[in-house]
Amino acid sequence: MPNDPASINPSLNPFLSRDRSRESYYGHTSRSRSALADMLGHDLGVDSNCIHFVPNTSTALAVVLGGIMAENLRLRGAGPLWRHYGPYQGVVRSMEEVLNGRWVGFHTHVAPVDVSVDNSFREPGGATASVVDGAQSLGTSLTEELVSSGTVVIAPLHKHLALAPGLGIVILDAVTEQQLPSIASFLSLTEGGCPSLDLLEQALDRMRRGKVWNKAQLLFSQDLVDWAAAEGLEIVGGGGGLPMAAVKMSRGGGDANVMVRELPPSAKYFRRQGIIRYSYSSLGCKDDSWVDATEAFCRDLEGLIRCREC
Repeated sequence: MPNDPASINPSLNPFLSRDRSRESYYGHTSRSRSALADMLGHDLGVDSNCIHFVPNTSTALAVVLGGIMAENLRLRGAGPLWRHYGPYQGVVRSMEEVLNGRWVGFHTHVAPVDVSVDNSFREPGGATASVVDGAQSLGTSLTEELVSSGTVVIAPLHKHLALAPGLGIVILDAVTEQQLPSIASFLSLTEGGCPSLDLLEQALDRMRRGKVWNKAQLLFSQDLVDWAAAEGLEIVGGGGGLPMAAVKMSRGGGDANVMVRELPPSAKYFRRQGIIRYSYSSLGCKDDSWVDATEAFCRDLEGLIRCREC
């Protein structure tokens, strides 16, 4: 009879590793997590000790928020509420009250709907610290700008940095860790649970292969913006090196339901805002050249124009 009830699950039994020594599941996950943090830290230019893995960005926000509240602080959203990811808006709205004149700013680096960019987290503006949602920028040309800001960064590892669905990251800079140690404590508590070895190994394998960065860029000119406007399409955000762009149509431009059915896989329609977001991907290694996706964007705009005329 086993002494540890956990060993009922055969996945948790010690198994033979490559060097033929017996290694526990937890030992293997710890080693894989450290190796992944080292490789990511090297590519991102941050200390691997600042990198923490969680299941997704929503978990990252919840854990960081727990640490913030344990410090008797509140989260204050930066900029208009609509810029933040929809499910986070209620959390931000409910935390607006400031205690003792101290708060932590919450920023969305690249808005998921209109692809506008907010760099205000680089200037604290009275906040004790800043948390940045980097879901739409980590792995793009804005990565360095994001991770070098001396803030707490939360992001998934399945979007522009294409490692593994079901894995997210928190980058806790050393200064904030000293100022708000409860965030580190909550992250330690989260990482102390039973992680998914399969996800860590999948991410580690992809990192070793190298092609995990989204090297696509949109670099459209004013001529393109003017041409789109003449066709009743307003390019409201994106470009500037991002692999995304947001387009708003003038009213009276055809059946929206037909249009949505005809959109390419690169597009997502946000009905309430009347905005179509186009996203492009070209996976490569960190130091590979950037790939201009502007031509593909132009073709998609031409397809949208034809669809509106149907």
